[in-house]
Amino acid sequence: MGFIFGAIIAGIATQYASWRATYWVLAVIYGLVTGISFFTVPGDEASKSPFTLQTLKTFDLVGTALTVAGVGLLSAALGLGSDAERGYATSYVIAFLVLGVVFIGTFIWWEYRAEYPLIPMHIWKDRNFSLLMLILALG
Repeated sequence: MGFIFGAIIAGIATQYASWRATYWVLAVIYGLVTGISFFTVPGDEASKSPFTLQTLKTFDLVGTALTVAGVGLLSAALGLGSDAERGYATSYVIAFLVLGVVFIGTFIWWEYRAEYPLIPMHIWKDRNFSLLMLILALG
């Protein structure tokens, strides 16, 4: 809903003022929402464990590195492809694309085997979660 209403508000602001007005209008709206949230969102009362070496061991550093590398390379390939000298047929664009897909595939493989995965793969069996991710991907 935020994406849709943001796009509508941006379109109206651009139509009646300029594209710069979009940033001012959205900044005012975000400021109002932030102010209201201070009074309406309850505080986090959950107990927290202290940051120790054991806590760090439960963080999936390999999964994080694979995700960042995969998404970064895939985004670079898609972003650079239109401006490259031979378009998407340019060698480094193809290399970035292939490596990005390989890293993302390796991330999925790793998450099935990790002791403390970033994304437990069983979550994809939940119909509502899978449907939500599909809707977000198509957005």
